[in-house]
Amino acid sequence: MEPAADLAAQLNHLDGRDEYLRAASELLLRLFPSDHAAWNDVDARTRYSDVRVYPELTGVDIPKMLLDLFAVHPAVISFRREPSDGLRRLSDLVSDSQLYQTRAFREGLSRLEVNRQLIFLTSDLSPYRFTGWSMNRWPNDFSDAEVELARRIQPVLRLLEQA
Repeated sequence: MEPAADLAAQLNHLDGRDEYLRAASELLLRLFPSDHAAWNDVDARTRYSDVRVYPELTGVDIPKMLLDLFAVHPAVISFRREPSDGLRRLSDLVSDSQLYQTRAFREGLSRLEVNRQLIFLTSDLSPYRFTGWSMNRWPNDFSDAEVELARRIQPVLRLLEQA
């Protein structure tokens, strides 16, 4: 079965947001082998942040970290400049040396041992609001095939999250 159709079929029957997010993260981790899958719902204007990381991370206040670093993350900067498709591979935006100099890396991503991300929005981006998934790795980058797969399943996730 086509990955997008398989994803929709497996997630469509779930009851409740927590069950959906857990199941979606398990499927995404199978499609995009990563250290973590993170669902993020952030509104920097109201200081609201709901972040679900799978597998769960302890010892770091990720919702607060994300709020503090929202405006300086290279993906958010890119989405604000060109919101077209709502899909970004971090390495397409900045080189490793550029990333390692950012505040987002120094104060956030490095603490989570993340230097590779594949980020796809599941709602429209506003200047202050972001809802979507981030697949996180260290050190192996996401392939072009994985980016293309993300592009194919992103509309399915958008529909499922709106339902």
